[in-house]
Amino acid sequence: MALSWSTDYGWTESPDGLNSILVDNRLWRNSAFLSEIHIFNPQAANAFRTGVNRVTAQGLSTSPGNNPAASDPRLGILPGRDAPALSVPGLTKFTGGNNGLGTTNFWFTNLQFYDDLSIQKGRSLIKIGAEFIRYRYNTQVAAEPNGEYDFSTLNDFLTNQKLAQFFADVFYAGQQATPSGTGFPERGFRQNLAALYFQDDLRLKPNLTLNVGLRYETVSQPTEVNGLLSNLQDIYSTDLNVSKPLFRNPSRLNFEPRIGLAWDPFKGGKTSVRAAFGIFDVLPLIYEFSMLEAYSGPFSSLVTLINPPSGSFPDGGYQSILNLNASNGPVREPSMNTIRRATT
Repeated sequence: MALSWSTDYGWTESPDGLNSILVDNRLWRNSAFLSEIHIFNPQAANAFRTGVNRVTAQGLSTSPGNNPAASDPRLGILPGRDAPALSVPGLTKFTGGNNGLGTTNFWFTNLQFYDDLSIQKGRSLIKIGAEFIRYRYNTQVAAEPNGEYDFSTLNDFLTNQKLAQFFADVFYAGQQATPSGTGFPERGFRQNLAALYFQDDLRLKPNLTLNVGLRYETVSQPTEVNGLLSNLQDIYSTDLNVSKPLFRNPSRLNFEPRIGLAWDPFKGGKTSVRAAFGIFDVLPLIYEFSMLEAYSGPFSSLVTLINPPSGSFPDGGYQSILNLNASNGPVREPSMNTIRRATT
């Protein structure tokens, strides 16, 4: 029996462009493995392995810096958030107060189990095995979590006139007409992988071995712990298929035959001719689509207001989102919703 554990940690920290907050990037990894080999007799042995791997990453997270005002929620324009980002021509862009950057955070855990049985029977070495992996992938992302105002000129900023646009991350639940909160919700994706295999290494002659095997491998439909899944399957449709399967599972018939041979033409043990053929599948695992789903509507929406009314800064932008959504009925927008101010 053998047991191993490893861990590593990485971290960087630097000030933002105006030295108001500190920008942090962190990565932790912990892995533990246990293996046990049991010998039944000289012709049969079993190897069992299990392990867990945990990775936590925070990209562009923030912490308070040299300017206390950047961590003062009284300067925020969204409920429970700190100061917004400001873009003004001729001035260094203020990227927002604490927790105001477009972060990418994830917590990835997989549990792995493997079992392999080997039996020597005459000229055959028979191998039978199974594999099971449980994937747990939680992620939370942001685009403009504290909101952002863009001005066309420095004079427009000083006089609070002619706003170019306003951005804000908002969260909708249950296709409500008004936001359930600000920021994008954390997503918790889950998936299972299961596999079986059989292989026979048949020694046909002292200098010729034939390998024949079959592997079956499948994965479950991805799920999200709170049903926060959506999938626009047709660009002409308004149905986002909320909480429904993302796709038809293509892995149910993943039978993968393998065949190979090894030949020593001169029987001297110094020359080997090898050939093999196999079918291998690329499985639809959660890492391939989890980031897209983390930004998907109707749950996560980066709302954009083009040319908001003059004087909207600082509180008018978010209030305009509340007013417009309340008058438009149930929310069915994709991940970006652009609202233009009506002109007369």
